[in-house]
Amino acid sequence: MSENIDVNSNVQDETKLVQIKSVLKNETRDQETKKSVKFNKVEVYSFERCQGYLSIPASDNDSSSITLGMGYFHNEYESFISQDEFLKFKRKIDLDKIKKFLNLIEKGEITALNDDIIERAKEILSKRDFYEENIEQDLAISADILCPILSLEQRMEKLANLGYSREEIDSKESEDINLIRESRLVCGCICSKLNMVCGESGDLCSCFANGINCQIDRIKFPCSCNLKRCKNVYGMKRFNPKTVFDHYKKVLYGKNVESEDTPRKKGRKRKNTSNMRLSKRKKINNEQINLDDD
Repeated sequence: MSENIDVNSNVQDETKLVQIKSVLKNETRDQETKKSVKFNKVEVYSFERCQGYLSIPASDNDSSSITLGMGYFHNEYESFISQDEFLKFKRKIDLDKIKKFLNLIEKGEITALNDDIIERAKEILSKRDFYEENIEQDLAISADILCPILSLEQRMEKLANLGYSREEIDSKESEDINLIRESRLVCGCICSKLNMVCGESGDLCSCFANGINCQIDRIKFPCSCNLKRCKNVYGMKRFNPKTVFDHYKKVLYGKNVESEDTPRKKGRKRKNTSNMRLSKRKKINNEQINLDDD
């Protein structure tokens, strides 16, 4: 009896050393920080501004438009020994942008975007020391402050500060921008305006002649036809905001969003294997009984 007692006590002592992890959710697990990738070195290259020739500014109402670009070669180089050091450097730059934004509003040089944005900017600056030390805390500030859209005058001023004179700025870029803007408006067929039916008048329908479908984003744009007056053999597509939103969620969040119009696929029914197992057991038992009789 004494040997049995010693064996049981040893088993109990060994089981105390083993930590069994539960598969159930635990509050401490939920509060654990998520894993992320960090770099041990960050290199920052800075480039000067120049005339762009790369984009079509949407904010310009004037016929003369100039864009900003980036030089081919960098003019400044900085190296940081860790990612945290770089993030602290970047946080100071963002805080300086917020301070500059509030100073421009006080001077009346720019109009206020929103009262809530201004209050949030003042709140962040009042806790500047906290945000400089705690770089993991998000500023939660509007992108219009950290990366504002520059007006034509501001872009011209930046080029002037870089040494560009009015004569050195290429005016042909403005002509190209205006041509692209006009070409964007000239699209789609004009069958309804000419009192024609798409597809019936042959190549007079530009969509049919190019072998493409008609497209309607809004009333009479880009194509002027409608469901009743469109017989394009290549079809007609109408803008559906729900389809665009479903695609946005699928791409951004990785979710397979099914629209209400598409039928759901029925899953395959699983066969009831319990009866099959019972029948196999019965066969095995019968075979054993027959062998015993033999």
